[in-house]
Amino acid sequence: MKANLQRADFVRVDHLQHAWHQALKERLDPHLSVEREERMFDLVASCDPTPAGRYLSWLSRWRRRNWDILGLRAMCGAGELAEVMAALQHFDRIRKFLPKGRGDVNTYHSAQDLFNAEGYIKGPGRRDLRRAERDVAMAGSEVLFDEGRWRLVLLRSQAAAAWWGMGTRWCTAARSDNRFELYARQGDLLVILSPCDRYQLSCATGEFRNSSDGHANLAQVLHRAPSAMRSILESKMGLRWETLTSRRVTELYFSLRSSDDTCHRDRASATG
Repeated sequence: MKANLQRADFVRVDHLQHAWHQALKERLDPHLSVEREERMFDLVASCDPTPAGRYLSWLSRWRRRNWDILGLRAMCGAGELAEVMAALQHFDRIRKFLPKGRGDVNTYHSAQDLFNAEGYIKGPGRRDLRRAERDVAMAGSEVLFDEGRWRLVLLRSQAAAAWWGMGTRWCTAARSDNRFELYARQGDLLVILSPCDRYQLSCATGEFRNSSDGHANLAQVLHRAPSAMRSILESKMGLRWETLTSRRVTELYFSLRSSDDTCHRDRASATG
């Protein structure tokens, strides 16, 4: 713990020294600039996903590169910080599978570089990575039903959501700005695998999406599903199957109104 604190203190002092010189270079008040940058650095440092502060130095350099483009007074946006945090989390997961020379975070300069680092993993390393990702995902999943080509999975972690949503356009499977926790706080989040497609259902809001993130009709999708699977959904939704598929409840729970669409509502507010 003491060594970690010393490392964090060293990075902070070094970063603020650079801020002082940058302020002089830009002809800004160095005292006010350093005070402001100290607060900004706290936000940037919070993007380090490791307790030991493994990526603090990288984050400091990443922040300083932004000075060269936007100036010392430029602030980091919430979306930008979320992307960097997600990129570092991803890199930290795959680091041990990277070939020699590619596991050094300092060879990468941006969040996108960190995401793209996975492309260097080939052959046995890639198989080992996929196996490790699957193990983590399975630990965060509860398979409620599995028969033939039908499967019903309860998601209990972001890793599970990312695994079961691989190849879809769901915001709960996104690398950055992932919305799994937002949905999970509201209630159970389920993935349905059918012979035709994959679907995701929020039991709290009734939002039901296909793999392209388009609205889907639950009753139509499950018309040929095994009755045992429908019974599980009845208990999860708190409704009988006859009621669940009625027009009134379908309109209530599975309407196409954008006001019921958490992901798309949030995306619109973020860009509006």
